[in-house]
Amino acid sequence: SAKGNACCVAGIIGEVQQATLNNVYNTGSVTGFAYVGGLIGFIFTSATVQNSYSSGAINGNDAPTTGALIGEPYDSATITLLNNYWNNQTSLQTTACGTTNPCDEGTFSITSAQMRTQSTYADTWDFTEDWGICEYFNNGFPYLLWQNPTCTPATPGLPNTSLRSH
Repeated sequence: SAKGNACCVAGIIGEVQQATLNNVYNTGSVTGFAYVGGLIGFIFTSATVQNSYSSGAINGNDAPTTGALIGEPYDSATITLLNNYWNNQTSLQTTACGTTNPCDEGTFSITSAQMRTQSTYADTWDFTEDWGICEYFNNGFPYLLWQNPTCTPATPGLPNTSLRSH
């Protein structure tokens, strides 16, 4: 879970000049004032985000700069989004990116049940080498395969999740 009182809070990167994110996810809650996102808070120049998701609750005081995946890209920023998903039941958001500069192409709003179904995800998601999905792990949501290669059930008494955000 991430919290901040100023700008640029996110589950993966608060603010970035340029970045490429591939195969990342956030399941934790994110709370901030402005530029709040599940994956990235604020993008200055450029970002490419692909095969990623966010399922945590995203709370921003400045609603136009708060999004389920990205808080806000700078007006002239170049953003490429490919096959990214956000949970519309848990994110508390109705858009992938803040409404001041929306960026919904390449993003998909899905339910918790759809998140737990491998066939929901685009063919670019590699469930042989990169991703796993298992009812016993990460609340049934996709996880990076190295975290639990054999779909081992959680240890009794411990939560069925690994790292809360990635």
